[in-house]
Amino acid sequence: ACWLGAAVWGTRLLHAYSFPPGASGTPAEVWPEGAGVSRADGIATLVVALHPECSCSRATLAELGVILAETTPHLRAVVIFSDLDPEHPAGASPLFKTAHDLPGVSLVRDRDGEILKKFRFVTSGETRFYRPDATLAFRGGITGSRGHEGENPGRSRVIALTRQPTAAPHLGSTPVFGCALFNSE
Repeated sequence: ACWLGAAVWGTRLLHAYSFPPGASGTPAEVWPEGAGVSRADGIATLVVALHPECSCSRATLAELGVILAETTPHLRAVVIFSDLDPEHPAGASPLFKTAHDLPGVSLVRDRDGEILKKFRFVTSGETRFYRPDATLAFRGGITGSRGHEGENPGRSRVIALTRQPTAAPHLGSTPVFGCALFNSE
């Protein structure tokens, strides 16, 4: 009976950690002016925000790899790393090295947080899909839960939008699972 109680308690703890989403920023409906990042001409651009120390972001990069395998050359991906901590530079993190190895990904180190703020990102793993005309078509996460890889609505939505960017006139969104990009101080 004691083991049953421990199993129930452990399951509840895992559920409490894995499923609550992080906060989502409220992006502008078009590519931000003076974003500090260029978008692709003639194709869609996917922008992903990551914190270099967030363990959940490994799954985001794995999902980004799946998306790129399904959509290249019809999608440009930009990964913006929060690089606010000089003692732990983003470029030295394993996540940065993993992102660097993804084909066709442009990496940006945001040392003052201004690029992330222009896109209104607040959580690691937040993703924005911009159509070729610079309008926002999707915002949210591309993992199904915290740190989990596999089929999920965010990944499916991005792949579908890349294949037919004008087919979905309404903004799609999914929950995002990750660490805060900025301290709440």
